[in-house]
Amino acid sequence: MLLDDYENALKYYRLTDKIAPKGFYTSKIALHTLERESKGELQKGLYKSYLSLEWTNNPAEKNEMIKLLTEKVPSFTPAWKEYSNLLEGQERLNAIEKGLEQNPDIETKGMLIINKALALNQNGNFKKASELLTNVIFDPSSTFGNIEMAKFVLNNISEEK
Repeated sequence: MLLDDYENALKYYRLTDKIAPKGFYTSKIALHTLERESKGELQKGLYKSYLSLEWTNNPAEKNEMIKLLTEKVPSFTPAWKEYSNLLEGQERLNAIEKGLEQNPDIETKGMLIINKALALNQNGNFKKASELLTNVIFDPSSTFGNIEMAKFVLNNISEEK
């Protein structure tokens, strides 16, 4: 992918998915995005551009780029996940919902739900937050990363917060 050989990148992400069907780091996000790129649903190179945000040293610039991604490519759910992390309160919940409406890959979906649970708990809705986290933990399609993160969050939230 870094060499702009998206066909081979897709081939090897498919192989990774076959070998690690419960996910391996961000392989589910990469596979979903590269498949959408190959179908013409997303512009080729979008995932590579998205990954390059990790190397951006200027937080303000990175945040602006994430916001622009949600505006220019609203169906790209990883951008909504990142954007929601920049927001608070109802704005954060709205961004999470927008991401969930866009047919996210399973990894991003899990993280959006976990983030929604955190936001709901922060707003005093421990019961709904616990329910969402429990659903992620017991969803057979959840990735290992999502399951472990949901367990961690569930163990660290409480009704008193």
